[in-house]
Amino acid sequence: MFPRRSTAEFGPAERSTRRLFLAAAIALALIAFAAFLVPQFVPASSRPTGAISWRPTALGAAMLVSLLLWELRGAWFAMAGWVAFIELPILATGVVAQAQNPITLTQGTLGVVVDLSVPSSQAASVSIDPSALTTFATFSQAVLTGLVIGFVGTVVLRLSRSADAAAVLRERIVSTAAAEAGANAARARAAALVHDEVLSTLNLAASPLLHDREQLARQATQARALLADASEHEPRSLPVALRDDALALDPEATFTIVGEPTDRLGDALGAITGNAPPVLRGAMRQALRNSILHAGSAAHRQVSIVFRGNSLEIVVSDDGVGFDPADISTGRLGLRTSAQAVRSVDGDVVVSSNPGAGTRVSIVWPAASMHAETAPTPAKTAPMAPPATTTIEQLTITQNLGEASLVRVGVTTTAIAFVLTQLALAALASTTATHLWAPWIVLVQLLAAAALLQHRYRGPLGRAQAAFAGCLAISATLTGLLSAPFEVGELWFAGASAFLLTALAFRGYPALAGLGGLLLSALVVTSGLSNGAPPFTLAAVSIRPFGVVCFAVGLTFAIAALLKRIAKEIAATETASTKESWEHSARTELTSQVNEVRDLVDDILSRVASGHHPSPAERAHITALEGRLRDRIRAGRLAAEPLLSSAMRARERGVDVLLLDDREGELPPDFDLAHAAAQVAAACEGATERVTARVMPAGRSSVLSLVVDGAPAALEHAHHTHTIT
Repeated sequence: MFPRRSTAEFGPAERSTRRLFLAAAIALALIAFAAFLVPQFVPASSRPTGAISWRPTALGAAMLVSLLLWELRGAWFAMAGWVAFIELPILATGVVAQAQNPITLTQGTLGVVVDLSVPSSQAASVSIDPSALTTFATFSQAVLTGLVIGFVGTVVLRLSRSADAAAVLRERIVSTAAAEAGANAARARAAALVHDEVLSTLNLAASPLLHDREQLARQATQARALLADASEHEPRSLPVALRDDALALDPEATFTIVGEPTDRLGDALGAITGNAPPVLRGAMRQALRNSILHAGSAAHRQVSIVFRGNSLEIVVSDDGVGFDPADISTGRLGLRTSAQAVRSVDGDVVVSSNPGAGTRVSIVWPAASMHAETAPTPAKTAPMAPPATTTIEQLTITQNLGEASLVRVGVTTTAIAFVLTQLALAALASTTATHLWAPWIVLVQLLAAAALLQHRYRGPLGRAQAAFAGCLAISATLTGLLSAPFEVGELWFAGASAFLLTALAFRGYPALAGLGGLLLSALVVTSGLSNGAPPFTLAAVSIRPFGVVCFAVGLTFAIAALLKRIAKEIAATETASTKESWEHSARTELTSQVNEVRDLVDDILSRVASGHHPSPAERAHITALEGRLRDRIRAGRLAAEPLLSSAMRARERGVDVLLLDDREGELPPDFDLAHAAAQVAAACEGATERVTARVMPAGRSSVLSLVVDGAPAALEHAHHTHTIT
């Protein structure tokens, strides 16, 4: 009848919510047990009628347990059974005719109503037990307690479940973004490694000029080792790795470390989205290698690692011949690739040099620290966050439109129950009231406060509106205390006021509700003392409303704390998932990229590392390999078969092939890239001198430019012809 879900289906938010509800149910059960047990130790003569009834509290505990076991249907079934088998029988025995000291219904306002339906000859025999008001007040509190706990508990439970669903969707989105970022970072790292280590080695090996064979062999050995280790985690700290790299390239270089990294900087260097350490190492090696090649044989090199707060600066300097930076083309692949790699991890490179004054290369990470002391920021290798419309809060709202209907039904049902029960209580109270008008004035204030709290329940409740509602609830209690005798049943309005303060707490003002609860108890205690009420009666009347408000306020704060903890748990899960996705994707992509490079160049690097001097045919092959690797860096969408193989064969014949992709964003939907690349491959097969193919930037008149042996070529598109100039 009431299917139960397995605990394995509960997410972290729902588990936390259920633990909170279980704790609340245990607390309510203990309070109900105490309310039932304590009066047994009080002499009957001192025990007020209906004192500290345990039934509303026990029903609250039963509703929470039913919610945990069978959710909303089970809760309503439990409430219906409770009312049918406990509340209604007690109510029937409380409102019974022919009591020993009857109060006829012809007295007060009810007498008017009854006279319309009961013959006057029978009116004297219809009576109310003196405890009827107390019994019905307890009944109304039980019904209202059950309704509030049923609806509020169901909404909170369902929202926690949808928060878990939103977290799963969010986790899937960020994991996908993290995987994409990891793959992009791996490609950037592979490109930097290819440029900094492999291309420079192949360039020297392909040159017919004489070079230091030992230096070339060491460089080839290091390139092979870095390729072999590229897919592994960094085994050493960054300063140690930089020192080893520098001394491997130039044993005579001076290496110094200044300062210590802060915890924040250390965490950022190790962040999964950073990818900074390998990029910074590659940039340092490239700067040092450039110095070795161009600074002159007499130059002395120095590498310094400087930690300044949350920034890191790597300085490679020499006292060599220097150069004029304006004479270096900004289009050089080496300079462009190094700068882009460092900037991709939020760093920057500054080169300072003058002819005859040496060269200084400063690599700063993060770049913002050059201007201000700021915390390191994650790398910008790829967007790491999903679109703004996929926040957990928005997902929760969009996935819980059904909860809005449930809230509407809950508020409407509870409001109707409140109005009917308080109307009945006011009518019963008017039969014994000294002043006939007093219960109705109290009722008007209670209903006005309820209307303020119920108004626009789906939107925020204004402070002035909340304060006015609280004042009306307190005013209703004060009015009743001034006109009613100090008896448990006669003070029905105190429980109603406490219920309104409970609603105020759930509307987002728990502190104001708590203050109202204190004031409510103070008024009741003061009135009881001034009327000389017995201690037990005083305790019974004051503890119940104050306890109700305290429980609601405590539950409100507990739910707020629960939401914060849920957010933390979701964030921790998301971080772990992001890390796992990033690392797995980065490792897989890097391994794929590096293995492809190793398949191409490992054989020739192995021979160069052994001291082998390449023959002219081997140099031509090395030149072709170098071009193939450059295609990986700059050819973009053109770096695919069969074009790569055709370009490789053309280079081995001595044809200069240049493949470029300078377009950001997507290609036009009607452009057939595969068809165009096949035509470029055919052009490479037939060229004798030079082939240049370039994917043009957006906004140009053509998508692809192709020049073969100095003459523009035309490409036949699948749908129309592009004349390339």
